[in-house]
Amino acid sequence: VMDVYGVVEVLKGNLRRASSVLAHWCHSSLLERKPKPMSPEDFEAVHKANVGVKLMGMTDDGKELHKLLKDSSEALKVSKVSANWKAYVDFANNIIIEGYVAAMTVSMQYVCELLGPAQIQKNEFTQPLFDIKLELVERDVIFEPAFSAERGLLTLRSVIDGWLR
Repeated sequence: VMDVYGVVEVLKGNLRRASSVLAHWCHSSLLERKPKPMSPEDFEAVHKANVGVKLMGMTDDGKELHKLLKDSSEALKVSKVSANWKAYVDFANNIIIEGYVAAMTVSMQYVCELLGPAQIQKNEFTQPLFDIKLELVERDVIFEPAFSAERGLLTLRSVIDGWLR
């Protein structure tokens, strides 16, 4: 009975630790707003650097999750090809997938809040997100960067599409 209790405690502890790692991913959005407006190019560079750092952390956390799964396997002393072990791995994978989805949800909710009219109206002193130049060339109004998509050019649409990828 004590052996079974010990194995169950190892499994529960590993799942708790995995849940803790996954919850850490949800503490902040992948997108960070700076207090002052920036050019879309500068914003994109800062954003890519931030995402790179966070993804490196997630990669390291993935190694820890893999180690926890391996520790569970060793505690159970079960064949890796057994149906029961495969079912447990599937269960653990579903928990990890839910963690990824939760982290992406946090980021998407932040983007919605950031761009949502209710949030902008609520805080009238919010600085613009980007510096956008407006030029009058003859009879045309030109925005720099452009709003609509243009191949090979950085546009506001391409920046926001990049956040969503």
